[in-house]
Amino acid sequence: MTSCYKTISQAKDGTLVPVFQNGQPMFSLYNPARDAETFAAVSGNPGFVVVCGIGNGMHINALLRKFPRIIIIAVENSRQDIDFLLENCNLQGLPDNPSVILITQDMLEQTLVNTYNPTLHGDFLLLPVRAWKNNNSDCFEKIRRTVQTVLENIGADTATQQHFGKIWHRNILMNLQTAPQYTLDAALPDPGNYTGAFVAAAGPSLEKTLPALKKKLIAEHWYIIATDTSLPVLLRNGLQPDMTVTIDGQQCSSLHFYCRSSAKMIVAADFCANPTVLRTVHLNGCPVIFFTGQHPLCTLISQYFADHRWDSIPTVYTGSGTVTIAAVDIAIKLGFSVIRYGGADFCYYNRKPYTKGTYFDDSFNNVDNRLFTTEQQYIQLMYRSPVHKNSAGQLTSDLLESYRESFKRYKTNHPHLSIKELTSDNDKIMSGSVPAVSGSFTLFKPTEFQSNKFIQWYLDALRRKDKNVIPSILPLFTWFNGKNGLKTDFFSFIKLAYSESVRYTNIYGK
Repeated sequence: MTSCYKTISQAKDGTLVPVFQNGQPMFSLYNPARDAETFAAVSGNPGFVVVCGIGNGMHINALLRKFPRIIIIAVENSRQDIDFLLENCNLQGLPDNPSVILITQDMLEQTLVNTYNPTLHGDFLLLPVRAWKNNNSDCFEKIRRTVQTVLENIGADTATQQHFGKIWHRNILMNLQTAPQYTLDAALPDPGNYTGAFVAAAGPSLEKTLPALKKKLIAEHWYIIATDTSLPVLLRNGLQPDMTVTIDGQQCSSLHFYCRSSAKMIVAADFCANPTVLRTVHLNGCPVIFFTGQHPLCTLISQYFADHRWDSIPTVYTGSGTVTIAAVDIAIKLGFSVIRYGGADFCYYNRKPYTKGTYFDDSFNNVDNRLFTTEQQYIQLMYRSPVHKNSAGQLTSDLLESYRESFKRYKTNHPHLSIKELTSDNDKIMSGSVPAVSGSFTLFKPTEFQSNKFIQWYLDALRRKDKNVIPSILPLFTWFNGKNGLKTDFFSFIKLAYSESVRYTNIYGK
C-alpha cells in the first residue's frame, strides 16, 4: 500500500508539515500552530479522543495541553504512513507519551475495546483532521463505523455493569470464602466415551424438539450440559443433565435449582454466580466447580493464585454475558470436538420468551388471575425493551441480537470443531471426521487457599490505592456512578470500594 503522504514541506515558522499525494498540506504553511490550536478548540471536557491523522503531531500536543488527563488514540491509514511520519517528521515526543497510542485503522477496534472505559475516562470524541479526512475518505468511513460499533457494544456492557456491578462484587467475595467447602470431588468426563456434548439452552424452540431429542440423546449417549434456566425443563422431561452451568448473579437464579436433581450432577459456577444457588446445590450433594469469566476481580484472583503457585482457576468465555456460550466453551475445554445445542434461539421464537417448563411458568401461574394473567406477565417480560423483527421474521431485541452475534462470532472462531444445532433428524457423526481436542478444563480445588489471606491482601491493596487492583473495582464504580446519577472522583470512590469489600467479608469476624 502506497503512503497517503507524498513529501514534507517547511512552513514559514520552520515547522515540518506533511503533504498529501495531491499536493495539499495537512496544515497551513503560513501558520500551522494556529491550525493546531483551532483543532484543539473543542467544547466540553472529553476524556478520550480518537484523532484521525497523526501528521506532525502538533495538533495532538495542542489537545494534550488543553486536556492534560486525556487519552488519545491517533490513527493512520497504514503502517507505511506511520513509518513515513516517524522518519520524516519530529512527532514531538508522541511515540513515548503514555497518554497517546499510535495505530493503524485495522488495529482500532481491538485497541478501543482494550482501552476505553466510559466510567473511568468520561466523554468520548472522534476528531478527524479536515485535510486528512478529505484525502482518506474511505479510511475515515471505516474508522467511523468501527467507532460506532465498538461504542454500542461498550454502551451495552456499561449498562450491564451499572445494573450488576455491586451484585458481582458481593458474589465474588462471598463465593471466594465458601469455595473450599463447596468444591467437592467431581469426575470430569472422558469425551471418548460419548458421541458428543449437548448444550441445552432455554429458548422456545427447545419445546418442540425435546421429545424427539430425548430419545436421541439417551440412545446415542451424549454428555448433557444444561444452562441454569433449562435445568427444570430437562428434569420435567425425564432428562438428567450431567452438568449445569450458572453465571447469573441475581437472587432469582436460585429458583432454577429448587427442582430435585441427581447428586451426581456437576454444577459449574462462575464466581459471579449467586451464593444462594451454590448453597442449594451443595445441600443436595452436587459437586460445585468454579471458573472465572471476564470480571476483572476474578482476573485479579486468578493472578494471585498463579503468583502463589496454587491450583489454577479455569477461565471460561462468557461472550456478552450469555450462559449458553459459557456452556459451549466449557464443553470445548472438557475436550469435546462434537458439540450440539438446542434452544439457542436468541429471539422470541413464535412470540415466546422461553420454552415451557422454566421457573417462569411456576412463578407466573402462582399469581395468575383474571386481571393479571400469565400471558400478560410474559408480554411484559418480552416488551420490557423495544423489539423488532430479525431476518427470519422473529421478534427480537437489540440485546438478544448482540447475544446472537456473539455466539456467531464464537463459532466462527472455532472452525475446526463441529458446533451446530441438534435436530431430531439423523445427524451422522463419523468417527474421526472431527479432529479431537485436548481438554484444558482443570478442577479448581482450593486446598491450600485461605480466602482470608487473599481478602486481607486485597483490602490492604485498596487502602494503598495500588494501581494493580484498580481494574477490579471498575464494575462497582460503574454501578455507583449509575445509581441515581451520583458522581464522584475515582480516588474518593476507592474508599467506598474498600467499605463495600469489608461489608461482604467476614475477615474481621474470625
